[in-house]
Amino acid sequence: MSRLITTLVLSLAAFSAFAMHPVASHAAAGDYAVRFTTTGGSHWESYGRGPFIAVANRVYSGQANFAMGDYRSWRAGVLGSGSRIIGGRVGISLTTPTANMRGRIVAGTGNSPVELYDSDGTGNVERSFTGTYDWVQFDLRSAAAVSTTAVAQNSVDLRFVELTLHDSVPPALAPISLPDPGRWYGAGDCIPYTVRVTDQGGGLLRSQVRRASDGAVVFELASPQAESTKPGLNEQHVADCIHPTERGHGDTTFVVTTWDVGGTARELVFSVRADHQVPTIAGGPADGARMTTTTPTIAFEVADVGAGLAGVSGSLDGAAVPVTMSAGVATVQVGDLARGTHVIAIAAVDGAGNATRVERRVTVADDAPPVMAVASPGARGESSITLTVKASDDQSGIDPVSWTAKLDGTTIAFTADATQLSAKLGPLADGAHRIDVTVRDLAGNLATMAHAYYVIPPPPPPAPAPAPSSAELAGTAAAAAAAAVATANTPGRSGVALVDGPRGAVGHGRTATVTIQVVRDGGPVGSQLVEVRRDDAVIGSGLTDAAGVVRIAFVAAKPGRYQAVAVGQALEPLALGVRVAPRLVITTSLARPRVGQRVLITGRMYPAIRGRRVAVEAKVDGVWFPIRRAASTDGTGRFRSSVTPTSPGPVTIRVRLLAVGAWAPAVSNLRVLRARS
Repeated sequence: MSRLITTLVLSLAAFSAFAMHPVASHAAAGDYAVRFTTTGGSHWESYGRGPFIAVANRVYSGQANFAMGDYRSWRAGVLGSGSRIIGGRVGISLTTPTANMRGRIVAGTGNSPVELYDSDGTGNVERSFTGTYDWVQFDLRSAAAVSTTAVAQNSVDLRFVELTLHDSVPPALAPISLPDPGRWYGAGDCIPYTVRVTDQGGGLLRSQVRRASDGAVVFELASPQAESTKPGLNEQHVADCIHPTERGHGDTTFVVTTWDVGGTARELVFSVRADHQVPTIAGGPADGARMTTTTPTIAFEVADVGAGLAGVSGSLDGAAVPVTMSAGVATVQVGDLARGTHVIAIAAVDGAGNATRVERRVTVADDAPPVMAVASPGARGESSITLTVKASDDQSGIDPVSWTAKLDGTTIAFTADATQLSAKLGPLADGAHRIDVTVRDLAGNLATMAHAYYVIPPPPPPAPAPAPSSAELAGTAAAAAAAAVATANTPGRSGVALVDGPRGAVGHGRTATVTIQVVRDGGPVGSQLVEVRRDDAVIGSGLTDAAGVVRIAFVAAKPGRYQAVAVGQALEPLALGVRVAPRLVITTSLARPRVGQRVLITGRMYPAIRGRRVAVEAKVDGVWFPIRRAASTDGTGRFRSSVTPTSPGPVTIRVRLLAVGAWAPAVSNLRVLRARS
């Protein structure tokens, strides 16, 4: 939007004694024209000797005696520096009935005059001239001794002076205060600037500020003109501010242009940087979401395109709570939530002061059944056993009177409380048995569990066997490799063969090693370059030995098509069948918790893939059991869950990730908890 600061501009056509004409289309840059019809103005000077009289626009004789050479002149000179007269036209009205009284038109440089007209008589006289001059004048002089008998008997009157001037000095612009190009201004800021514009020649005509991208004028300043050979101002300040409607988001460039009276322009460029966009907040729970855990992870994706985030804050039911930031994800630390409805809010402000706030209403409800795990017995064992089933519930807690237990469909006797069920069973018949247990939480959610148990008689003790020697062990490994090589060396066979390779999935970022043999027509190919490629990218290579065998190590960075290629041989690439599994690393908040104390499990998946489900497992009596705890990875691969020991003693914890897409299944490191009573 263009805003015009109106300055009083005297219309040159309105002057009765002065007009400034536009430069003709063929004139050179810097040329301008002025027209005077009055001797008013500081550029006019009256001087001379003798009894002549000089009044505005007129020189006359008066009633007096004049000596030869007496004269009186009106002279118009160029003021200051930067402009010169390069031509023009002068008109006078002449009334000199006395022959020795002469009217004259003169132009000059310094003290060197050039007469353009010198005569007596009566009438209008006009003279044009070319050349370079500092001044022009009209005057009345005495060519001999003269006595006049009447006032104003002889006179010269100015009709007009038209000058063409050349302004040799262009205008100049200098910043007084400009916006810092590296600073981000807010969306509502009017960004100030001040530029000093000057001119030494004909003076300033106008100044303008426009947007560089489309040329739109956002500010304009005209200069008052005066009746002078220097009609413009010497100096002005272009001062305003860039309004939000005159710029866009990010960097916007503006051009300050000033013109002098001669039409010569100069420019100055500056830019402003403004942030017109508030921070964005995405993700998090849906408004009205129903949650089945008292310890939900409340995370939002927070970003800002512009000045960058200056702060992120959160609240729970109107009270401030901490917020942690990691890789653009803001996690609101709500802690343990009571059942019911809560209001969670997150606010972000950027470096320019733009702010965003998002509010979500969530309800915590106990819709999840209890979690059960068999502490004993394992999957196989003796005929007399102790049945121990542990249960936990995140919210309402276990209903201790809701337990049921059956063995092979028949109800059994047991003891139970709010944490576990116990029963003595046996002796049981050899073979398979089924144990069914159910329990409810205080909200009525039912959990069921079926446990298969197989009774086997103890095996007879095996006869002792002598331990193999180290030579025998080495021979066994060598025999396996020799068998693979022999198979590859079948007479007449040509190809790339796998002698040895990974037995299972390779962890993400781990080094895998394969042994490859290259044969042609049943014979080994030595000094052959073999490359291991993943999706046609070379990730490892080596040269075969005399037996045509080479061992190559490479990094299994991600799933793909892994092949061994004999470079330069017309042999089919060998598919290596390498499977890559993510790496899972976990840690626990406690190593020696008390029974019933919640232990936080935190972990990370490499590489980071959002939304992968990991399951928690506990090892009891040598058997891994799933715990009804599941977690999802965030954008950095992190996840968290928890476990609550229900009886004293050691329990081993791990997490498992099922195969997803091209990734193989993965199991984390182990953490041993030693629960105390």
